[in-house]
Amino acid sequence: CIPTGRDNFDNARRLVERDAGLRLRRGAGVRAIRRALEALLDSPRWRDGAAMLGAAVRSEADYGHRAADLLERAALQEP
Repeated sequence: CIPTGRDNFDNARRLVERDAGLRLRRGAGVRAIRRALEALLDSPRWRDGAAMLGAAVRSEADYGHRAADLLERAALQEP
């Protein structure tokens, strides 16, 4: 991540805390970006962290569908 404003800094921190990514400074050059990408692609640590974070995000996203289904069923039931 190369945060540039707003909530980017918090999101980058969360990725780093979960071993799902790296944070680079805004003016990071090509070499720094290349080294970061190589580290991310070469290490199971980052791959596993990203997979775990992805699974958590997918499971949370599914709650919206479940809630919508429950609300729809409740609305269709007769009083």
